[in-house]
Amino acid sequence: MGAYYLDGRLGAGGQGVVYEGYDSEGRRVAVKALHKAGFGDRDMLRKEIRAWRRVAPFCTTKVLHDDLDGPVPFIVSEFVAGPDLRHAVDGGAPYGPEELRRLAIGVATALVAIHRAGVVHRDLKPENILLGSDGPRVIDFGNCPHRRRHRHRRHPHGNSAIHAAPSATAANAATARSTCGDGEPPS
Repeated sequence: MGAYYLDGRLGAGGQGVVYEGYDSEGRRVAVKALHKAGFGDRDMLRKEIRAWRRVAPFCTTKVLHDDLDGPVPFIVSEFVAGPDLRHAVDGGAPYGPEELRRLAIGVATALVAIHRAGVVHRDLKPENILLGSDGPRVIDFGNCPHRRRHRHRRHPHGNSAIHAAPSATAANAATARSTCGDGEPPS
């Protein structure tokens, strides 16, 4: 795809497919092919990429290249060697107190950096948290510009909606069980 060699499929989401790839110098990258992006969607994608580039790269993946003008638009980002939180939890034991604390602090720090860049992450879930060797990376913002008059909706359990996702993420990791996937509360 473009100047990038695609070596395997990493996953798929609402916008397209993510591939493991390599650039011309042999550097490992993630290539997101945006199969469902029509020509009318590309201006919005450009805005999302500009927002993504404003976020401090320590807490997300750095955008290395984008091409939204070709027949299959794509975004190239830094590759994070490690599973997403969903696969780590589904395939392993519950996190201990120190690991859970590191995870929660890393995700909370990432959300602060994302908000400081003027972006609201609208799709925080275990699949969008990559566990790299240097800590968690929050990806796939499903973003929108931060609104000054942002209202916090109340979560049924008393937390505001802005706190529900981080607390659910911590609960997923602590128990090695999903807190929501089937719609039933954890027992």
